[in-house]
Amino acid sequence: MTTKIATHSSGFHPDDIFAVAAITILHPDYIIYRSRDEEVLKQCDFRIDIGREYNHQNKTYDHHFKDGPAYNDGLLMSSVGLIWKHYGLEICNGNENTCQYICNRLIRGIDANDNGITATAMCKDFDNAIPLSLCDSMKMMNPIDTTKTDAIFEQQIAYAQSLLKAMIANCEYEGKCNTIVQTAINKAIENNKSYIVVPENCEWMKPLFCCKNSDKILYAVYPKQKNWYIKTIPVELGSFESRKDLPKEWHGLNEDEFSKKANIIDGVFCHHKGFVCGTKSYDSIITLAESLA
Repeated sequence: MTTKIATHSSGFHPDDIFAVAAITILHPDYIIYRSRDEEVLKQCDFRIDIGREYNHQNKTYDHHFKDGPAYNDGLLMSSVGLIWKHYGLEICNGNENTCQYICNRLIRGIDANDNGITATAMCKDFDNAIPLSLCDSMKMMNPIDTTKTDAIFEQQIAYAQSLLKAMIANCEYEGKCNTIVQTAINKAIENNKSYIVVPENCEWMKPLFCCKNSDKILYAVYPKQKNWYIKTIPVELGSFESRKDLPKEWHGLNEDEFSKKANIIDGVFCHHKGFVCGTKSYDSIITLAESLA
């Protein structure tokens, strides 16, 4: 029987990619639905990184709520951590050492990143946390059966080609985005605003730190599909510490609860770490942005 796996639409992240990949190892006959439609989700066997609850009994593995599941040392789990918690041992053919090794080298690093923790902080603050590097991951692709080396090598060449092409395309894209972001900063400074407004197809985070007067910007406002979002600006590129967090009373709230607390009519959510929140309309997101000034 074909296993139906649901995860969220729009942009993908390491946690949903690896969580879905892990499940497909156990269920090789599968179909993936990338959707936020509640009716679609109900019809699926697994709901990963979506569903607004963690419920192993009905196979819903989300973590986007306040005080979500964590390891014994306090590191919050993302969707891949939840999947590995329940299925990792089975995926590793019952080998506990292998299961724990992968958890320490791969899974926990993805969990940390998805919950706003840098790799260096994770190594310092949590047990058995050794993030896997790109070089290490490629070395691991060398097969134990050396008769397969040439075939695997060709696969890795294809991956490297794809990565290089993606890096070139992203570099060219960032150049265009840099111009858009600088224009947005200039407009914000001119109007004495602490936030910029950027279009949906603009990658603004990295370019912002290359732009003049970017130190005066605390938030970015942007659309994504049908919703609008405010995201905090980190103290430095790659950091999860914000120049100024969203109000603490918003953290971890969803829809009606968030709308009431933020005094708007169409709130979507505020992340439990307080670095991003969303609304259904431009007017509401601007109302929030103005209130943060």
